[in-house]
Amino acid sequence: LGLPARLERQETEALLTADLFPAIHEVLLCRFFSEIAEQGVKTDLILQTVENRRTSGWQEHFACCYDVLEQVARMRQFYQKHAAGFHMAEAAEVWRRYTEELYVMDSRYRRFHLAFGAALQDCGPCLEDGLKHAADYAEGLYRGWYLQELTACWVNAAGEDLTARGWVSGIHRQRDFYARYVRPLTNKGVRAFVIISDALRYETAAELCSLLVGSTRGTARLEAMQAQFPAVTKFGMAALLPGRSLSVNENMEVLADGLPTRSAAERERVLRAANGRSVAASYREVLAMKRAAPRELVSGREVVYLYHDVIDAT
Repeated sequence: LGLPARLERQETEALLTADLFPAIHEVLLCRFFSEIAEQGVKTDLILQTVENRRTSGWQEHFACCYDVLEQVARMRQFYQKHAAGFHMAEAAEVWRRYTEELYVMDSRYRRFHLAFGAALQDCGPCLEDGLKHAADYAEGLYRGWYLQELTACWVNAAGEDLTARGWVSGIHRQRDFYARYVRPLTNKGVRAFVIISDALRYETAAELCSLLVGSTRGTARLEAMQAQFPAVTKFGMAALLPGRSLSVNENMEVLADGLPTRSAAERERVLRAANGRSVAASYREVLAMKRAAPRELVSGREVVYLYHDVIDAT
């Protein structure tokens, strides 16, 4: 019937009222992707369309493509709000703005790539080029604008502190984690569980926090600390332990008060030096235990460190 050619002659608003044929969706998506390729992102219309299509009978076939569109529109919204760039003079202010608001761009970028990867697997040839144009546009906003602007702002604001101290004043430090979060709990007789998930981006943690609040009857609070420099896993792992000092030996192994920190067993020794009723274990070990063993592992303990080393293992 030549439906795509016939439908192409219709206005977008007219197509939004119809849902009979999958070709309607292909024409709409191709039209939006073509406009994105020409830098003509109609943010409000895209978001209206995405919302309109959520109840479509063909939704499952095109959901990933519409998700790609939504994330592009949301990234464009963010750009429009901050088109003048980021001009904060104080490092603490950059930190506050990022943790309260600016991290959202990182979240949109991650969601874009999740949708883009899934859409490429399922879309037909007519949509493939359009998806790739959308990816080029998203990369331009994220890498070409957001990362460059925000990084320049941070370096200008924090550069002097980093040069003089190796850390930024006015922002809580990862090295103070045990004293700030763990010891106050044990002093009140509350058992502290610390789950350390390596390379967990802040925006992912924000999503996890929201998920925990929405799916459990508990509460969750999100806070951030500046990483130990250099921001490498073995330094961060050691920084989360108690002790007065960190050092590095000739083999580039990180020591906490002179004790090695490479394995969970070695970190447990450091923990026990501060609190004798401490234990450290890897998530994989605990997952492999039979039902009663995890309970025995933490029985009588006041501090429990679990290492969820998925990224490093990969």
